[in-house]
Amino acid sequence: MTRIFAVPHGRRNYFDLFGLPTDFAIDASALAAGYRDWHDTTRPDAGDDDSITPGLRRGLNEIERAYRTLLDPIARAAHLVELLADPAHDPDRQTRQHADLITELELRECRVEASNRPDAAAEVATLLTSLAEQAASLEKKLQHLLAEPSRQNLAAACEVLRTLRHVESHQREAAGRGAQ
Repeated sequence: MTRIFAVPHGRRNYFDLFGLPTDFAIDASALAAGYRDWHDTTRPDAGDDDSITPGLRRGLNEIERAYRTLLDPIARAAHLVELLADPAHDPDRQTRQHADLITELELRECRVEASNRPDAAAEVATLLTSLAEQAASLEKKLQHLLAEPSRQNLAAACEVLRTLRHVESHQREAAGRGAQ
């Protein structure tokens, strides 16, 4: 597995903040230890809110955001792709936007069909199962692509991330409809 220790383009690297290698696979205990170290060294004593300057508050918020990002595999993958992708190299943007729209419409159509059937609750449950399976498959594919972050794999990871975000959005909406 390739490990990347330098990040091009000068972007903020949450992995570095916690002393972790810039890699999709992380050591959760090392992340927790790094978070505790930051927390212990930057947090003022309890009840001493007056000592929190605006700069310190921004720093604490950044640490919290970094920790939550690295804890969540999807957010971690998005951060990794953002760090490693070349922002100047995006020749297929319009094609991707078109594909995103088609994916969105297909998922929305499936969700509406499921909720309009006579046994809508069962159909929504089936749809949720299908979406969960699709999300798990996409997460595995994402992990494989990010294990070797070549330009081609990063481009493919961007596509997988976009599709995964659509799937997760539809999972939330279908779950909401199922609850109704």
